[in-house]
Amino acid sequence: MEVKPGIGIGPVKFGMNKEEVESLFGKPNEVSIDEDDDNKEIWTFNDKKMRLSFYADEAYRLGYIESSNLALEINGKKLLGKKIDAVKKEFLSQNIKDWEHEKYPFFSICFNEDYYISLHESYGEITEVSIGVPFKNDDEFQWP
Repeated sequence: MEVKPGIGIGPVKFGMNKEEVESLFGKPNEVSIDEDDDNKEIWTFNDKKMRLSFYADEAYRLGYIESSNLALEINGKKLLGKKIDAVKKEFLSQNIKDWEHEKYPFFSICFNEDYYISLHESYGEITEVSIGVPFKNDDEFQWP
């Protein structure tokens, strides 16, 4: 599944509504409301190893994707299980170069604000990729 900065992952695109996603993936295994943000409804698909967040104040459009799917790739190259520096180089071809790095006791996260991409690293390798619809300005999303 190709990671497409600013667009989505694989067949899932930012801005899709719940019915469009359900027609692609079927019913989710779990539906929950984010405990820190009741504006965000999260659908979990176990077989896809993917969580999709829909925003209530945006007519329940898809705005955020988290995935640990082993098929994640960029430019045809796998992401999970790779070193974070190697993966950041692949994003350079998409002109994504500015990364903030946060280190925690057992994991670290590299984040690119322009494309709202997070690379989660544990045990020295990428374990999860999160991607959100970018912001046009402080109040508006830049929907594809």
